[in-house]
Amino acid sequence: MFSIQNTVRVALMQIGVIVFGVLGAGVDCKMFGGETRMLPVIPALLKEYGILLMILPVSWAIMALTVRSRRGISDDTKSLAFWSGVLLLILLALFMADADGRPWIDPDFS
Repeated sequence: MFSIQNTVRVALMQIGVIVFGVLGAGVDCKMFGGETRMLPVIPALLKEYGILLMILPVSWAIMALTVRSRRGISDDTKSLAFWSGVLLLILLALFMADADGRPWIDPDFS
């Protein structure tokens, strides 16, 4: 289950979620921002500083591959390192969906 290939796949999915979240934040800012209305705060921050979230998948992948390569670490700990990446993927997807979807559901949200 915990192979280098699966680690790379999960890291790429995390990066994809971040990229689509930042692109969605750009769409939100185009649609809901303007001179007469205030930009929604979370999408505006994602649009400007979302690239910094790339630190999360890179640091997780480095940590998981380091744990995988060590010999004295149990298989349960190695499995936990992998599943923490899946949990990070789910949390990123939920955050991006909330940040990008909330202005569409509640346009007065700022």
